[in-house]
Parts: sequence; structure tokens; C-alpha cells
Amino acid sequence: MKREILFRGKSIEPPTEGKWIIGSLVIHGNCSYIMPEIPFTPFGIVKYRVNPETVGQFTGMIDKNGKKIFEGDVVNHTRRTSNGLESANVEVYFDAEMLEFGLKYLNELFHCQFNNEFEVIGNIHDNKELLK
Repeated sequence: MKREILFRGKSIEPPTEGKWIIGSLVIHGNCSYIMPEIPFTPFGIVKYRVNPETVGQFTGMIDKNGKKIFEGDVVNHTRRTSNGLESANVEVYFDAEMLEFGLKYLNELFHCQFNNEFEVIGNIHDNKELLK
């Protein structure tokens, strides 16, 4: 099975300013760029300068609606606790120490197996209110 390596970042320059760009991450000096999957045009290679704080990697997983799950996404997740089923909106993050993706439940870091019970409902950059 081929692993799909993708990144997402929010463009900071016209004409795509404010839009999410998905593709390969290119870092040049202090600048971060996303190069779309088909970067070649009659005018050369296309790359978009993005806000480095918005860059997130594709987890390799999709949600129950077939949407790709990226680092920085907010997903709705239901888990079984000692009090029964608990549903929460949580942030997807990458744990550099454990080299794996996980979820942030308030201040608790939670490592999990992503499955089709997750639903992407936004991201931490555009929808911070979803985590309250």
C-alpha cells in the first residue's frame, strides 16, 4: 500500500490569500510553500507561500465522510468512558516524541487508532470555537 504524503497550509499571498493549499511542503529560508500535486503550468512550477503556523501533515486517514484528516483538524469523536459514551470535539496533533498522530482532549493527549467514527468539522485555525 502506497503512503500518501501531503501537507496543507493557508496561503498568505494574492491571488490565493486565505485559501487552503494541499500538496508538497517546500521550505526555503524562512518561507514555507505548498506545491500542489500538479505544480507544472505553461508558466513553470507553481508554489504558494503559506503561513507556517497553519501547515499540517495529512495523517493518512479519512473520516466517516471520506474527508482527509490533517494535523490541526478538529474532529468530532465519540469514545467509551467509565461514564458511558462521551462525544467531544478534539484537535488532531502530531506527537514528535512518539512519531504518531493523536488527539488533544482539553489538556490530555490521547493516542488512538483513527477509524471511521471520526468526522472532520473544522480546524484550529478557522474554527477555534469548536474546541470550547
